Amino acid sequence: MHSMARSEPLLQRGLTVLIMVGCLKVAGCDCGREDGEAIVYEGGISSDTRYESSELYGTWLHFPAGRRYQLLHSLPEAPTDVSVYLAFREDPLLEDKPGNITPASGNAALIEAVTADTIQVRNDTCSDFHVRVVADVAPAADTADAGD
Repeated sequence: MHSMARSEPLLQRGLTVLIMVGCLKVAGCDCGREDGEAIVYEGGISSDTRYESSELYGTWLHFPAGRRYQLLHSLPEAPTDVSVYLAFREDPLLEDKPGNITPASGNAALIEAVTADTIQVRNDTCSDFHVRVVADVAPAADTADAGD
C-alpha cells in the first residue's frame, strides 16, 4: 500500500501532461494560417540594381499568419541579396506616430525562392505583421575600363 501511495502522484502528473498535450493538439499549432497559394504582387519600386516591395516611409504589405507572397521584382537577373523587414503597423515610420521595424528572423519571414523573376516569402508564424522586402543585384561590371 505504501508503494501505491507514491505512484499516485506520478500517475496524476503523467495524466496532467497528457491532457495538456492533448489540449495543445486540439487547439492546433496552425492557428488558422492561410498556407495557400502565393499572392502574386506586381507592385513595388524597381531599378536596374534594386527592388523594394514598398517605400521605407510608405505603406507596407499586410503579412498575416501563413501568408505567402510571390513578388515580381523586375530586376535584370536573380537578386544576389534579399533582406526582409517586419513591423506591426502598415506605416511604421510615419512621423506623427513612430513605430518599430526589425529585420525578419527565424520563421517570421521565410524566403522560399529567389529567381530571375520573383522572390517568394512566407510568414510561417501565428503572428500578424507588415512586411517590406528589399533585393539587390550586383551592378554590372564596367567593361569600358577592362582594356586599360
